[in-house]
Amino acid sequence: MTVRTYPLLVVLLLLMVVPPAAADRSGWNEPPRPAGYDPGGLLHINPGYFALAAATGGDFYFWAPGEFAAAAGLLDVPIAADPIALAYGSRTGPFTRELEVPVDGTISRLSFFAGAQRLDALRLLRPDGRGVEANPTGVAVQAFRHMRIITVTDPEAGVWRVELRGAGRFEVAARYLAERSRLRALDREGIDLVDFDFVELRGRPGHEGFFPVQGPVLAGARHRCRIILSGGVERPGAELVSADGAVLGTISLEAPGTEEADDEFIGDCRIPDQPFRVRVRGSDPEGRLFQRLTSGLVTPTADR
Repeated sequence: MTVRTYPLLVVLLLLMVVPPAAADRSGWNEPPRPAGYDPGGLLHINPGYFALAAATGGDFYFWAPGEFAAAAGLLDVPIAADPIALAYGSRTGPFTRELEVPVDGTISRLSFFAGAQRLDALRLLRPDGRGVEANPTGVAVQAFRHMRIITVTDPEAGVWRVELRGAGRFEVAARYLAERSRLRALDREGIDLVDFDFVELRGRPGHEGFFPVQGPVLAGARHRCRIILSGGVERPGAELVSADGAVLGTISLEAPGTEEADDEFIGDCRIPDQPFRVRVRGSDPEGRLFQRLTSGLVTPTADR
C-alpha cells in the first residue's frame, strides 16, 4: 500500500453555508443572530465537505454569509507544497489549539491557514516569541470573519507557533515552499517527504526486497514501513498522528545501509484503530529542526 505525500489541495472556495431547514426558518433572520448561524453562534457549514478536506489535507474555507462574493476578486490563495503541520477537529465548547511548526533553513515561504465555525482569536508567533503583528516583515495577512490566511516570505529558522481560539469544527495548517534559487544559494537539497509505503519482504532467496503491501492495512497489526526523505537527513524520527495531530504511535526508523538507498528509511509500527497521517521530525545537516507530514489520512481496515 503506497501513501503519496503530494497534497490534494482541496481548496473548497465555493463552500457556502448550509441553509437552515424550512421548518426552522422562523427565527433565523431575527437580529442580532445573522442567518447562517446556530443559536450558539457557530457558522453553519457542510460537514461532508469538511470531512473531505480533513481526509485529503486540503483547506476548508469557513465563509460567512455573503463573504465569498465580496472577497472573490481579492482572495490570494497561497501556493505552497507539502504540509509541515495539519490539524482538523471539532469541539462542543470553546477551545484553544496550539501547533508548533519547526522551520528549517531551506524554506523560502510559509503559508498558514486557520479557520473555525467560531473564530475568537488567532496568533502566529515567531521563534523569538514575538507575534507577527509586532514584527510584520515579510508577512501578508488575509483576514476574514472565521479564518485567517497568513503568508511569510523568507521565514527565519526555528520553531514557530500558531494559537487558535474558537468553537466548533476547526482547521489549522502550515505548509512550505522551498524555492530552487534558495536551494542553489545554499548548495542544498530540499527536505521533502517524498513517499511513505507499508512494505513487506518478498522475492526469491538471495533476491529479496521490500515491496508495497498488497491490500489494506489492518488496525492493530504490525507492519514494516519505508520512508523516502530527501535533504541529507541522517536519523529522523517518525510518528503516526490523528487528524487532530495527536500522537497515536511511533515508528523506529533505520537506514538500509546501502549507498543506493541513502534517502530511504525502514521502520516498524503498530497500525492504529483510527485514520492517521505520518509525521517525520529531526535535524537537518546544519542542526536545525525540521518537520514534514503526509497529506492524506490512511484509514485502516478493522480486523475481523
